[in-house]
Amino acid sequence: MSHLKFDMSSKITTLWLAGFFGFSNALPKYLLGHGTDSMLNYFLLGGVGGTLMVLAVMWIILAILGKWYLHITASNWALLLIGCFGILRAALL
Repeated sequence: MSHLKFDMSSKITTLWLAGFFGFSNALPKYLLGHGTDSMLNYFLLGGVGGTLMVLAVMWIILAILGKWYLHITASNWALLLIGCFGILRAALL
């Protein structure tokens, strides 16, 4: 039986964390009683737009530092932290 392990340097992990990031954006809207259209927009905006923004910012910062090859790992950690803060924000509503 294989175990699910998240490799923070994997692009597949980036896809999972993009969904988590989108979910963390949509959850507060659900808790506040917004419609499903609003939740879907926030999920897609956070999941796609937010992830692309995080990837671009991390690539630029790490390129300046000469460590551009670490941009997937750094982006995955940033997405995880931002997503966790989004869930925490939703829990405090």
